[in-house]
Amino acid sequence: MEFAGQETFSQPQSEIWDKVSDLQFMSQFIPDLDRIEQVTADHLRCRVKPKFAFLTGTLQLEFTVLQRERPNHLKISIVGKKIGAGLTLEVILSLATDPQTCLSWEAEIQQRTGLLKPIGNSLIQGTAENIIAALWTGFRQELSDDNQAS
Repeated sequence: MEFAGQETFSQPQSEIWDKVSDLQFMSQFIPDLDRIEQVTADHLRCRVKPKFAFLTGTLQLEFTVLQRERPNHLKISIVGKKIGAGLTLEVILSLATDPQTCLSWEAEIQQRTGLLKPIGNSLIQGTAENIIAALWTGFRQELSDDNQAS
């Protein structure tokens, strides 16, 4: 299952790159974040408490940067695990300037295991779209707050 989209920003490409490639910064936009367990430049481990009817309790997420080509390409692996369920995704972010900063993103669910395997694609897609929308809304709000503080 694949998802894709595009976001446009008035800020310079280098500023957007610095933010989207910073796992610590991006962690604040993870919906239903319970706690961050570990964060480095290329790795983030956290726990979330998703509010999904089909998945209760906590879910451990591990984000690992697989490729980083400043200032225009970032590839991240995301592995989600809980007792009896698992999920593996790969996310690619590409940035360009034309004349505003254009961020194209693609996400692919590479594997679903356990309790997530029988969940219908439409339910997974709807849930993923809500998570993605919340992430970009939070990101844009933070950019707006940063610009107002300047």
